[in-house]
Amino acid sequence: MKSTGSWPLAATLIVALGVLLLVGFVAAGAGVSSLVQSGLVNRALSAASATAAAARSDLLREQRVRHTRPLSEDLADLASGGTYILVQNPHGAFQVSVGPIPPVMPAAGFLRAPTQGWYTADRSVYAYARTSLPAAGGGFLWLVVVQPHGRLLGFMGALNRILWIVGGILLLALLLALAAVVREVTGPLADLRRLADRVSETPMLADRVPARVSVQEVEALARAFNRMLDRLDQAQQRERRFASDAAHALRTPVQVIQGYAATLGRWGRLDPAVRAEALSAISQTAAGLERLIQRLLELARLEIHTPATEFQRVELGPWMERLRPTWEDVVAHHPLEVAPLSAIWTWTDPELLGVVLAILLENADVYATANSPVRVEVQSTAAGPLLAVVNSAPPIPESVRQHLFERFYRGQPDDASHFGLGLALADRMVEALQAQWKIASPPGRVQFGILLPAAPRTPLPSPPLRD
Repeated sequence: MKSTGSWPLAATLIVALGVLLLVGFVAAGAGVSSLVQSGLVNRALSAASATAAAARSDLLREQRVRHTRPLSEDLADLASGGTYILVQNPHGAFQVSVGPIPPVMPAAGFLRAPTQGWYTADRSVYAYARTSLPAAGGGFLWLVVVQPHGRLLGFMGALNRILWIVGGILLLALLLALAAVVREVTGPLADLRRLADRVSETPMLADRVPARVSVQEVEALARAFNRMLDRLDQAQQRERRFASDAAHALRTPVQVIQGYAATLGRWGRLDPAVRAEALSAISQTAAGLERLIQRLLELARLEIHTPATEFQRVELGPWMERLRPTWEDVVAHHPLEVAPLSAIWTWTDPELLGVVLAILLENADVYATANSPVRVEVQSTAAGPLLAVVNSAPPIPESVRQHLFERFYRGQPDDASHFGLGLALADRMVEALQAQWKIASPPGRVQFGILLPAAPRTPLPSPPLRD
């Protein structure tokens, strides 16, 4: 849900960056205009100062040559091109002037103002400069030169308009580019939000966020979100498969228990033999049901997490002798044989390997031919130790071998005491042990072998537990 008064990220970024660009352009335009205006005014002031200096030199020269000539005549020869020349006494009183008189004077007057300056009047710029002029009989006079620059004010106005137009165009172009960049950045974020909303409403969703290569950070975020969706899909698939497997596996033992319970209720009170048979069948089925639930939970746990392994250097001979009593309980219907072996070492997790071997022995006890032994053998090969469970049985058909590690697949469909989960569990554990299956089925013999990693010649420290 949107919070009250919140702005979309794209709008916030565009507005904020747009304001920054606008302030920057205004400041830059004002700076450029001020610099150009300052340069033009400085040129006008320099021209006025040069004219004043030249007029002072000409007047001094004329006074030396023709000192009886009136000052007004000398000034008349100097005035040209709209230049206004004014002579004042030290107190500011008017003496004489030539040239067109400006419409106004500086507010402070020429004597109280700086020696040079400028002012505007009647849509024109006037630059002035003041210099001293020796007077006859001693003392001095002020010579003021005022030059109009009618085009300067218009040029500065045109310059300001051009700066505003060009600045506006550049600002608009940058805003459009900014909007495109913001859209490129916020587009995948909006896709993430919409996809997250759809996932929250519809867990089964195959959509993914398209990766935007132009923005690396956003692309990384999109890829991380897609990986999260992949994990969610996998978790949902595991949940659905577990529910389906549980329903499929529990149906048969529940039906068996219901059937024997009905038989017990109908005939068990009258016939002790029927009652004993029904109770025995219910007990066996319940025990198998408990084993089935345990296997289902183990398989689900293995699919979520790789089994924690603690590898160590193990000598197989003593290890097999320690586990032999437990194997005799597993192999309840056939003789158990453990082949003697010399010192053979492997690099493995002994507890996890013991679970795998118990599963293989249980499987061999089910499918071995009557009165034949189930044998545990170890061979030393160039690739490493080969630990195998061997039993006498018809060869495994190729069609069956392709499905050995699938859930609920049984080589003998009429066997209701096993559910086809043992080899699926063993396969995940063999993978965690970094071992390989070596299955052989020559006539009259079935071998489920595990090629274990060879042990290093010197003991190594055990690696940390894997997740």
